[in-house]
Amino acid sequence: MPRKYLDVMAQLTAALETPVLADESCFDRRDMMEVVRREAADAVSIKLMKAGGLFEAQAIMAIADIAGLPGYGGTLWEGGIGLAAGTQLIAATPGISLGCEFYMPHHVLTEDVLEERVANRAGHVVVPDGPGLGIRVSEASVRANAQVLAEA
Repeated sequence: MPRKYLDVMAQLTAALETPVLADESCFDRRDMMEVVRREAADAVSIKLMKAGGLFEAQAIMAIADIAGLPGYGGTLWEGGIGLAAGTQLIAATPGISLGCEFYMPHHVLTEDVLEERVANRAGHVVVPDGPGLGIRVSEASVRANAQVLAEA
């Protein structure tokens, strides 16, 4: 639910045995503080693109940790580079313990700019272990898609 409905979320959280996840209601630290203050959720979805980067995502999760709320790793439409960054975030953030939804780039993009996709094995995301985010960007793909990338 959008953050403007936190009061409704709090009512649902109090009334339901089914856990409520704060997703579109939590974009930054201020939102997380409001979710906690209003007891509006049982868990939080952490998405890098929604949070605006690694630091803010970890700050949101730190607040959730203090409040005893577990995290869930989410994705949007960011593609392989964002997926690799999200994978690193989840691996480095113990409070994100409810799993993740790393399917979007694999199913919505006809071509990604990575030389190799972030792997999934036996239902688990494999954390890339090379330098930086652990990925290699395909220069040929970037050149071939330069016009599309410039318009995005």
